[in-house]
Amino acid sequence: MAVQKKNKEIPQRKKDLLFGYVRNCEKEIKQNNVPMAIKYLCLGFWNVVGDEFDEKNTNSNISIFKDGINGIKLPEGDGSGKNFNAYLLNIVSSGIHIWTFKQNKYNEFDMIGIVNVKHGSSPLNLEGELNFCDYALSLSYTDGCEDDHTIEMTLNMTNPSLRWRVNDDTVREITIEKGEYRAAVSLHHDGGECVVTLLSYRHIV
Repeated sequence: MAVQKKNKEIPQRKKDLLFGYVRNCEKEIKQNNVPMAIKYLCLGFWNVVGDEFDEKNTNSNISIFKDGINGIKLPEGDGSGKNFNAYLLNIVSSGIHIWTFKQNKYNEFDMIGIVNVKHGSSPLNLEGELNFCDYALSLSYTDGCEDDHTIEMTLNMTNPSLRWRVNDDTVREITIEKGEYRAAVSLHHDGGECVVTLLSYRHIV
């Protein structure tokens, strides 16, 4: 199976956005006859193909927000220098998957990558672990990275590889082993508040 995701209630804001979009389309074509069953079918598909941060497997020091857009927040650091990890819901094993993140504050010890789920759920919530992913990009590898940067991560399971682009420039591409993976973010608890937003997720069959 290409994507596995836990069933969950559809947020009201997502319903409002889709139903409002359908109403606007109906006005443009001067018809008002889109069946409610079709609307909910579209809503269900939209809810399944997305991705979001997993509350169950995210460190308790990190808060998750879902007000129309999904993201995580780590408060101002205490100087401990630990890394705290957040994981996304989708488990993927085939196709091409593209996540785009935006981070408000640059820290060279922050990382974005993927973890193989064969390791189970127990190691996913460890703190102070830098090597938390099977494959991860540390921002210390990037040149010209600064505050309010975007990071695009592409996982290609057809030709198993992982690529990162920072502000539209490819900074690293590696070959990976086949397996089942989920995306993950590790934030360094030092300095000011850090916010990472999941701007988009795309699954290409």
